[in-house]
Amino acid sequence: MTASGHMLSQRPGTPLQCERCCSVPPSRGLVGWLRAHPCEGMGVNVEVKNLPGDPDHDAAAMVCEAVAGLAVAYRSPKQVLVSSFDITAVDRIRATDPSLPTAWIVAERHGTDLMLDRTAAHGHGSVNPWDELVDEHLVSASQDRGLAVLVWTVDDPGRMAELIDWGVDGIVTNRPGLARAVIDGLRQSVSEMKRLMVEARSL
Repeated sequence: MTASGHMLSQRPGTPLQCERCCSVPPSRGLVGWLRAHPCEGMGVNVEVKNLPGDPDHDAAAMVCEAVAGLAVAYRSPKQVLVSSFDITAVDRIRATDPSLPTAWIVAERHGTDLMLDRTAAHGHGSVNPWDELVDEHLVSASQDRGLAVLVWTVDDPGRMAELIDWGVDGIVTNRPGLARAVIDGLRQSVSEMKRLMVEARSL
């Protein structure tokens, strides 16, 4: 889903499709789509999959340097987040281009303070924890450290609403249309509550 609320989607073997304006053949991929039509306001979360032990692991940092170059070529740093399970990879991204926002993706149970302190100590602005690790304390502790929180992967509307109420900065989901509906519903509820409070004060 884009920042302006329209959705970007792709099924295997089909064009990368923006519901508002365009599509790009799968052979050109996301970079091709960004080049062909950089939708206004759309941010991109680029995940670097380069863990030690992976068959195609690149220890020479060439992948990280290439990702940094591609990211800034097609998007302002304000519209890009580069993330990885491998904190060394995002360290290299920061070393290549300190202007790029970076995040550490976490699935292991390191403990909240250790995870957040390590993220902050390495200079990354966001932590992307697995949903099972996230509670209200993690969100508030992240905010205390100046870290954004992007939670993955959340497909349940009740859980989405809970995370939004806690103040997370983003949710990774397989159901962007549902997420949009949850956000819009919460906004409508807040607006209605404010209206009722104004009316009550005027009585």
